[in-house]
Amino acid sequence: MPTANDRFREAFGWEPQYSTVSEGLDQTVGQWVESGTVRETGDGFEWTGE
Repeated sequence: MPTANDRFREAFGWEPQYSTVSEGLDQTVGQWVESGTVRETGDGFEWTGE
């Protein structure tokens, strides 16, 4: 179900850091890889437990 955040933006002057969920997720996963939280595998990613 699509959602809109227009009321929240107007009430709090908020703007999202990333224009799409995909962009934000890519950035987050990239940070997790750099910090060692997850690692890339042949099938995707896995938690390292650290």
